[in-house]
Amino acid sequence: MNDEAFVKSPGDGYAIFQLKQDSSTRDLRFASMAQVEKKGWKVDHGNYDLVYTGTLQPAAKEQIAILEELYARFNLNHPADFTGHSLSMSDIIVLRQSGRISCHYVDTYGFREVKDFFPDNLLHSAEISMEDDYDMIDGIIGNNGVNPAKEEKKPEKKPDTRLPLREQLRLAVEKHNSRMRNEHGSRKAGLER
Repeated sequence: MNDEAFVKSPGDGYAIFQLKQDSSTRDLRFASMAQVEKKGWKVDHGNYDLVYTGTLQPAAKEQIAILEELYARFNLNHPADFTGHSLSMSDIIVLRQSGRISCHYVDTYGFREVKDFFPDNLLHSAEISMEDDYDMIDGIIGNNGVNPAKEEKKPEKKPDTRLPLREQLRLAVEKHNSRMRNEHGSRKAGLER
């Protein structure tokens, strides 16, 4: 599947982009967003290859939960047909949910949304080819005459206060290492008596 086919495909889905494996992207590989911004680099779609696409269940989960699940899946339990490297800094996860496309940079801790990853012409042409009402050219693919900006606002959900999966893992490792140091220290003290 190519970028345009992913953007135009029906239903909710995700795509994983990884930097091209050539010398032009060497300095960008595994760079945090802070490094990218400090050096004045741009997260440029042209530097990336689409390496995997999949489907998502309709928006039953918060976006961050979906991103964390995909991060864990593509690090711990790769699909058999996945040929890229484990997800890491500088990779891009693109979510297509309810016709909206959002792009997320895998960063040091968590994800940073990248607003201009896809060229505007790709998203615009995909929307024009799929909308049945040209008055609805609004950045949301396939909303079939329903403009969410004009819909009644629903109460906002409470924010998820859980720590991101990577932070939970880091804290668990620190706790384990601390416990091991304490056990080692108490055994050593017992031997010195």
